[in-house]
Amino acid sequence: MKKIAVILCIFTAFFIFAACEQKPMSPPAPPQNFTYSLSVTMDEFAMECQWEQAQAGSGVFTITAPETLSGLRLSFVGSECTASFGDMETLIVLPQKAVFVQLMEVIAQTENLSTTKRDNIFETRGELSRGEFVIFQDERGEYLGFSLGGIAQVVVGSI
Repeated sequence: MKKIAVILCIFTAFFIFAACEQKPMSPPAPPQNFTYSLSVTMDEFAMECQWEQAQAGSGVFTITAPETLSGLRLSFVGSECTASFGDMETLIVLPQKAVFVQLMEVIAQTENLSTTKRDNIFETRGELSRGEFVIFQDERGEYLGFSLGGIAQVVVGSI
């Protein structure tokens, strides 16, 4: 009888602990259309820009500071990038390490992500060929910031 009681207790404990297993956390769905103000820091260089996305896979970054780059506009549609400044416009190829290229790739990443929640902020970690990234989101899915593999820190503000 004692053996049956011990075995019953072991099975009960096993099922209780198995039920308490944490499931992978998913971040809240990010907005599909948005406009954000960004502060980008890369080593000693800092810039401010506005980021607009009207549909997935496209985005427009308009630099607002420093003054020497103010007004430069980079438009992404898929893998193509068009740079415009005043009346001039040209198709350009940005290096894969460019912050804007990485931001577009990071928000498109959907596989091999790990999400945790701390103080109502979701931290989603993943990896691209150029290194690890972290996306910070609030509970509504709005972006709060990005860390791009030691290359850049991006703080998101609202407009």
